Amino acid sequence: MELSILLAKAFGIFFLLVALALVFNKEDYKGIFMSIVEDPGHVFLWGLLGSFLGTLFILSHNIWDTGWQTLITLMAWAMFIKGILSILFPGLVYEVLKKANLDNMYLLEFSTSVILGIVLSYFGFGVAAMM
Repeated sequence: MELSILLAKAFGIFFLLVALALVFNKEDYKGIFMSIVEDPGHVFLWGLLGSFLGTLFILSHNIWDTGWQTLITLMAWAMFIKGILSILFPGLVYEVLKKANLDNMYLLEFSTSVILGIVLSYFGFGVAAMM
């Protein structure tokens, strides 16, 4: 439970900071996204990082129950799967990202960051305060 609380706090703060950064840097976000999309090598490198971090989180926090901790496990598996796909099929991921609508990607990233940030902060700081 202590690891779950720590990860919820860390991910909660991280996602809220990402959401805040997206609010103030919308055009920069689009530029950063395009720089990643312009080179399949970047897709591969991000895949290495994602699969490594996903593996660490899966090995340390693979909790499948009906509680909120499962959200962290699902995020770890999503990170791992996305990373593996980027390593195994960087060209395919590159082509998919190249065709993505930047405004939709921005809205999806912002919405996901806000929701995950609030939910994980609530459980991380709320559960920790109750202990």
